[in-house]
Amino acid sequence: MGGKTALFDPLKMVLVLNAKVYPVKIFAIRTPEELKIYTNKKFPTGNAIEKVFTFKRDFYLWYITEESAFYTNFNQMFVLRSYDKSRFYLSADRFPDYVFYELKK
Repeated sequence: MGGKTALFDPLKMVLVLNAKVYPVKIFAIRTPEELKIYTNKKFPTGNAIEKVFTFKRDFYLWYITEESAFYTNFNQMFVLRSYDKSRFYLSADRFPDYVFYELKK
């Protein structure tokens, strides 16, 4: 957020920046083994925060996006590795450098 320190409270699902509180609608955690998505039902809209582990051990990236950007195909397939397994095969994954899929026949 502009190089400033922000605090995320996963229990309250809020982001605190400069004494302002921003609601977080979606919190996603992507590890090499699994994807967990938590949705905040208290807020009709809000930001999405994603914690994504990379191919490097103990190294991860944080993404803060609008809720609508969270549901784009790019975000779902590249960042979160959430895709239709009946149509695609994940052929290579070295996030954040690259993620390759093959279309199944």
